[in-house]
Amino acid sequence: MVLPDGRDGRAMVSYFEPQVPKVDREIIGQVEPMWLTIAITTEDLSQILVIIDSSLAIGLLLVIVLIRWAVVKVIHRGLTPLNELNVSLKSVDVTKKYIPLSSESERYLEIEPIRNELNKFVKISQQYLQTEKRITADIAHELKTPISELISLSEIYIRYPDDQRIGVSYKQDVLSISLRMKTIVNNLLLLQQATSENINLHRQHINIKTVMDQVINELAFKYSTIHSRLNIENSVLDPSCLADEFSLHLILTNLFDNALYYSPPKSSIKIRLVADNKGLRFSIENQLVTSINANDLERLTLPLFQAEQSRSNSERHGLGLAIVENIAKVNGFEFSFELVSDDKIMFAVLIPNGHAAMV
Repeated sequence: MVLPDGRDGRAMVSYFEPQVPKVDREIIGQVEPMWLTIAITTEDLSQILVIIDSSLAIGLLLVIVLIRWAVVKVIHRGLTPLNELNVSLKSVDVTKKYIPLSSESERYLEIEPIRNELNKFVKISQQYLQTEKRITADIAHELKTPISELISLSEIYIRYPDDQRIGVSYKQDVLSISLRMKTIVNNLLLLQQATSENINLHRQHINIKTVMDQVINELAFKYSTIHSRLNIENSVLDPSCLADEFSLHLILTNLFDNALYYSPPKSSIKIRLVADNKGLRFSIENQLVTSINANDLERLTLPLFQAEQSRSNSERHGLGLAIVENIAKVNGFEFSFELVSDDKIMFAVLIPNGHAAMV
């Protein structure tokens, strides 16, 4: 509409009857309806609309900025424990038992499970590192002695080439030392193969009693009294199982040889064959020449581990039980050992029902 001053504008008209208080009822009939008009120019209205639109736009931008700031702040605060953990991981090494966090780490209970698992990983890595160092040192120790013997023999033979006493035994001594080194290397390669996941297993039905007799006959050249010392107790009607023949033969050879070597010369060795709902189990119990303490018992299957009293023995290299444990693990067998008494030890292998074929 055109306002009284001639400018264009908009108006809102309201028509109503005024309310009269009850005390003035005598004038109710005299009150006329009223008109109320509120008007504003188009120019002023446009300015107001511009202000409102600008305010909404600025408010929207401020809300977006505020929300972004709040999200960044919350995310940064939430990632603070992980950032501190990451900084700690950059400085951690396997010689430390725990991963150092900030002094306020007690507030970050959410990442404690992650921290604990990382601590376990560091601990395991430390153990593997120490084991690797020990194996490296033991390999060097095992090979150093025969190499030194070869060097000494060669130097003596070169210095005294005409001495018949040296010349007669030189070739045989060199051959003996070389064969000992070959045994060490072959056992190390066998241990590596036993720990590999790529080992080829050819499972077939095997009579374990037949394999035991074969192993006993093969070891007879080393132990002439083997037939009288080994006492096999078989309570299974048909001791057959589904297994890899090479693996089973290797396990029995190492366990029999270990029992015969570390027991008194005339002692009896008990071999038991038992079948139950878990599978086919055979155990080997022998008396010990020297008792084993609890600390040495836990380390029996560590590669190249030998008790101090046997370290000087050049015939044993501490690889047999490590090979047995790894071969059993690859085949899915359960290998265990325990002290029956202070001077007796028992090794046992369980072939689960998935591998055993019992009658």
